[in-house]
Amino acid sequence: MDVISLWTAVFPEHKQRIQEGWKRMEPACKILRVFRDSAGFHADKPMKFFGARLEVRTQFDAEVIAALQEFDTLFKFHLHAEGSELKEEL
Repeated sequence: MDVISLWTAVFPEHKQRIQEGWKRMEPACKILRVFRDSAGFHADKPMKFFGARLEVRTQFDAEVIAALQEFDTLFKFHLHAEGSELKEEL
């Protein structure tokens, strides 16, 4: 699931904030997506798993850290917004 599209659809009044956050996350998206796909919940074959893990560990630079922090910020914001803005829907 594309959480950016989900948040934009569920919280259209926060679209600008979501899009600005995505722009800050996007540069590190490829490396994080490869890691997620190869080492996440449905891990790939062992060599792909270790390859993806190694790539994240060796390229774990400011760009990746900033993307993870940005996602964490948006995630926490939307968790709070669910409780305060979606009372009837939930």
